[in-house]
Amino acid sequence: MKRKYFSTDIETQVFAKARRRCALCYVLNNDLGWKKGQLAHIDRDRTNITLENAAYLCAAHHDEYDSKPSQTKRFTPDELRVYQAMLYQVIESPDWLRIGGRTLRAGETGTLPIGAVSPLKYMTDGCRSIERLFNSSAMS
Repeated sequence: MKRKYFSTDIETQVFAKARRRCALCYVLNNDLGWKKGQLAHIDRDRTNITLENAAYLCAAHHDEYDSKPSQTKRFTPDELRVYQAMLYQVIESPDWLRIGGRTLRAGETGTLPIGAVSPLKYMTDGCRSIERLFNSSAMS
């Protein structure tokens, strides 16, 4: 079936909410720097152009997400939804860009300072809240 493109309105909503941060960069590399990227179809159905099916990924991770490896498991749609929710939760916190006592500038990357909430914290003791967040969004 022919590819459909996300509307400008959906692009704008996702770009603004993610602030052009890649969910996979954040969770895998603790990287909150902005990236050149694209909207990925979370369910990999190129005709599903709903807001709920859109995630901002950097170019490298979008390519990896859409690829079909022969020996390893690729990221699942549910996994990406959880990572996207984790990123949004951090972005919505009051001081999400404070890295090491300074604010990141466009294109910079950095690691979170000691005491800041990291992806690892969400993946260990924060799984229940992320799971609840995912389940409530999946049911709506």
